[in-house]
Amino acid sequence: MSFEIQNHILFRYKAENQETHVIIPDGVEIIGRQSFFWSKYLEVLTIPPSVRVIENNAFERCRDLKEIRITEGIEHVEQYAFRDSMRIQRLIYRNRPVLMNHVHICMALEILFHKNLRSGMCLPEVIRYDMVKAMFLEEPDNKKIIKYMQKDFLRVWLYMIENNHCECLEKMLESGEFVNQKNIDTMILYAIKNQKYQIQLMLTDYKRQKGWYQEIDQKLKL
Repeated sequence: MSFEIQNHILFRYKAENQETHVIIPDGVEIIGRQSFFWSKYLEVLTIPPSVRVIENNAFERCRDLKEIRITEGIEHVEQYAFRDSMRIQRLIYRNRPVLMNHVHICMALEILFHKNLRSGMCLPEVIRYDMVKAMFLEEPDNKKIIKYMQKDFLRVWLYMIENNHCECLEKMLESGEFVNQKNIDTMILYAIKNQKYQIQLMLTDYKRQKGWYQEIDQKLKL
């Protein structure tokens, strides 16, 4: 593969030997307009942490592009950066998949790096909460992510139960920021209703560890 790069701006990509996986060189800060215009065969794109901006039409009509892998760095993705690249199905964030539809890819990239989840309220729930899961697993102490999850706690938690996201649920329990004596029984009952017995066991064990079970004589004591 060959690239035309000047002053940390990638102006042009030229395919060699029908490459399907393109790794943008580290040090590139801006992916310029139409730099990958109509790149045939491109299926997987890896973007390094040095990239800050993806300009309009940078990946226009990359109609074989299915997967984008990214870690850090992006500050802005222009609205039409992936125009007519309609087969994008997966956004891999720090090795964790965020299922994605090409229509939402630009907004998703903005949200991942600005941690402004409220701006993504128009995203379908299945996409928004998968993004929340990926972000929280990578940064369980990030205050912005925790605050968003607390505000939308019930929906986030129920979504994680319905989709059997045990790893994320375990991290939420470990954080101590979400589950308390008032809401844990609701969570347990919902896990039973959805036949998520591994999650039910996880929650009941947590409740026992916290000492939230009472003996019958204590419950009846006046």
